[in-house]
Amino acid sequence: MDFTLHFTGKALGTGPLRGRLVQGEKNADTWTLTGPARYGGVALTDLLWTLQGTNRSYDSLVRDDLPAPALDAQGRCVLAYTFSERMLALPGPLTLELTGMDQTGTTVLKVQGDAPVEVLRSASDGITPPVNDFENALNTLTQLKDEATRQADDARQSAGAAADSQSAARASAEAAADSGAAAADSAAGAANSARSAAASADAAAASAEALVDHMKDETLHLTPEKTARWNTAAAKLEPGGVIDCGSFTGTETNPVSLHNATARSHTLLHLDGNVTQGGAGAATLQDHMVDPGAHGNLIVDGNVDGA
Repeated sequence: MDFTLHFTGKALGTGPLRGRLVQGEKNADTWTLTGPARYGGVALTDLLWTLQGTNRSYDSLVRDDLPAPALDAQGRCVLAYTFSERMLALPGPLTLELTGMDQTGTTVLKVQGDAPVEVLRSASDGITPPVNDFENALNTLTQLKDEATRQADDARQSAGAAADSQSAARASAEAAADSGAAAADSAAGAANSARSAAASADAAAASAEALVDHMKDETLHLTPEKTARWNTAAAKLEPGGVIDCGSFTGTETNPVSLHNATARSHTLLHLDGNVTQGGAGAATLQDHMVDPGAHGNLIVDGNVDGA
């Protein structure tokens, strides 16, 4: 039995298929489709081929891929196709169409059946038709819609989480700013305390320096009477000499050195404390110590006036 269909140009002769296709068959018959090797400038053996079947009674569309074409001994393009269960799932008129595409999937050539082929109804009539290409596309779109909805929900949740994180970050930044302001206030208070301590230290240093100067001033507590007695003694030590609160203005600038060098300074003072003249014939240290008039002319350095 000949299972060959011929196509020329853009027409496929479907006459040999009449009465040969039954609903629900699967891989029962393999058909050979032959045609010219070229269409215009296109080599048909370089194309990828599919066979599409449309059943208008059910608005179904089924498309099956064909094996790679070959050239027969006569140089014709040869295609082979085995009718699938999908293609014969539904009874009624089936319109066939060959489609040739290049390697990128771009449609180059379409060859249409010259007449619909009747798929005979099966006696069992209980076969559930498989999902056709229209239903496949619808299911795919539904899945894509569901996936897009899920991704949109995830994006909304992520946006909400990001907004919460932003609010938390803003609150943390405000808390950090408050802490920074408190730290700045504390630093300013510490600086003020340091300045106060420095001022107190300066005042204490000034007081200490003033105390040292005060302690170094030997004439600070000399009374006018003491100053007069110093001056009287100085006048006897050196004519014209004056001691004013410890400062001597005579020819010798150091009163102590002048006093020590003066021959008359200690003429009446003996190392043992005895004196040769004084009150009531005192001859011993004991007599001298109890004699009220022994030191009547004694100044601060212990000198007496014996001249």
